[in-house]
Amino acid sequence: MSMKQISVFLNNEKGRLEKITGLLAEEQIDIKSLCIAETEKFGVLRMLVNNAEKASEILRANDVVCDITSVLAVEVDDVPGGLNKVLTVFNGLNIEYMYAFVEKADNRAVMIFKFSELDKAEKVAQDNGIILLSEEKLLNKV
Repeated sequence: MSMKQISVFLNNEKGRLEKITGLLAEEQIDIKSLCIAETEKFGVLRMLVNNAEKASEILRANDVVCDITSVLAVEVDDVPGGLNKVLTVFNGLNIEYMYAFVEKADNRAVMIFKFSELDKAEKVAQDNGIILLSEEKLLNKV
């Protein structure tokens, strides 16, 4: 039940982020969640959008370096220790990065995880009762 995420590689310069969001806005691409990791010279913008393939096509047509990667959206109890409980289930798997989704599902938070072994992480989650959200549900495609 993985979902597609767009990763955009940006030079760390004024106006670059606005250019990306402007290109997507012009084509009615809805950004549902994003995070930015940066260094002194460049950043990586990761986004969940309502149409990853179209977003990638638009960005590449405008000479923006981007990639589509698969991630898992995991429901986490929104209580002290909720995240630790999920991380304990994934113990032994390499989490490359994670970030929070801006909406909550009921009384639960939603975390986006990038695993080096996505299929294995998905099976571990399912075998241990961890709730994975579908792309359709999370991105309001239904």
